[in-house]
Amino acid sequence: MVKKIGILIIAFCSLLVLSCDDELKPSENNVFDAIPLLENIVDNHILPEYDAFNKDVINLVEAKNTFIANNTEANLVSLRETYLQAYTTFQAAGKYDFGLANDIRFYLNLNSHPLDIGKVENFISSTESTNLEKIEFQASQGFPAIDYLLNGLGASDSEVLAFYTGGNAEIYKDVLSKVVDRIANLTQQVVIDWNTNFATVVKSDAEFADLIYNNYVEFFERRLRSTKIDFPAGKFSGIPNSTIIESGFKPEESRRLLVEAFNSVRTFYLGTENSSSSWSKILLSLGEKGLDARIKLEFLEAEIALNALNENLATQVETDNTLMLAARDALQDLVILFKADVVSVLEIPITIVDNDGD
Repeated sequence: MVKKIGILIIAFCSLLVLSCDDELKPSENNVFDAIPLLENIVDNHILPEYDAFNKDVINLVEAKNTFIANNTEANLVSLRETYLQAYTTFQAAGKYDFGLANDIRFYLNLNSHPLDIGKVENFISSTESTNLEKIEFQASQGFPAIDYLLNGLGASDSEVLAFYTGGNAEIYKDVLSKVVDRIANLTQQVVIDWNTNFATVVKSDAEFADLIYNNYVEFFERRLRSTKIDFPAGKFSGIPNSTIIESGFKPEESRRLLVEAFNSVRTFYLGTENSSSSWSKILLSLGEKGLDARIKLEFLEAEIALNALNENLATQVETDNTLMLAARDALQDLVILFKADVVSVLEIPITIVDNDGD
C-alpha cells in the first residue's frame, strides 16, 4: 500500500512539472460559462446528495419509532446503525449552507458539536415543553444529541436501555423522538425547497457560481478543517481536547465521518462520473493544468494524512496529536490554494469572513 501511494505521488509530481512547462498563460479576463457548471453541481451533487440523506433520515425516523414502541436491545442496535448511516450521508449534504438551508441554520441545528449536555439533561429533568426551535438550543440537538442519547447514557447496551425502560422512560423517549423528528422536519424543508423551485433558480443564474464557491471554501475551512480537526487538536488554543471530536460518545466512528466529509469536498471539486463540467474542468479549460495538478496532488496527500489517523480521533489526540496537526496542515494547503490561487484565476471575490490560520 505504501509503495502504491509512493508511485501515485511520483506520477502526480511528474504531471505537475509537465503541466507547469506547457501551461497556457492565463488570459487577462478568465471568464467561464457558469451555467453548465451550475447545472452539473445541482444535478450531480446537490440533489442526489440531499436525496440520499433524506432517505436515510426517513429510515432513522422509522427505526426510532420502532425502538420507542418496542424497547429491545436489537431495536437499539438497529437504531444506532440507521443513525450512523444518516450521520454519514449528512457529511455531503451538509456542505450546501446557503438559501433556505442557511435561513433555518440547517447545518448548525443538525451538527453543532461539542454537544451542550447540560441543556439536554435539562430537557430530560424539566417538566416544561422542549422547544428545539429556539436558537439557544442549537448546540443541544441534532446528531450530537442522538449520539449522547444512544451511546452516552451507559457503557453497555443494557445500561443505555435501562433509561428507556425505567421510571423516566417516557421522558427519554420523548426527547429522543423530538430530536430525530426535528432533523427530519428540517431536512424535508430543504429538500422540498430544492425540488420545487430553488434548483431551477440556481441553474439559471450565473451569479450563484460565486456564492456556491464561497460556501464550498467556507465549509472546507470551518466545518472540515477547523471543527473536525483544529479544535480537538488544539491548533489555536494550544490545548488538545479529545472530548470535542465529532461522534464524541462513539469516538471509534469519528474518522469515518471526517473522511466522508473530505471525500465529498474532493468529489465536488473533481465532479462525478456524470459531470460534464466541474471546478477542475473549468481550470483545465482555462489552461490551468498546473494548478489543477497541484490541487489533485494536495488532495492525495491530505487523503494519506487522514488515513494515517486512528479510527478513534479521541485516541489519536491523546496518544499522538502530531498526526492530527499534520492532517490539519495537509487540509490547510488545500484551503490556501482555493482561497488564493483558484479565486485569482477564476476572478471570484471571497466574501466569507477571514478565519484564523489562513
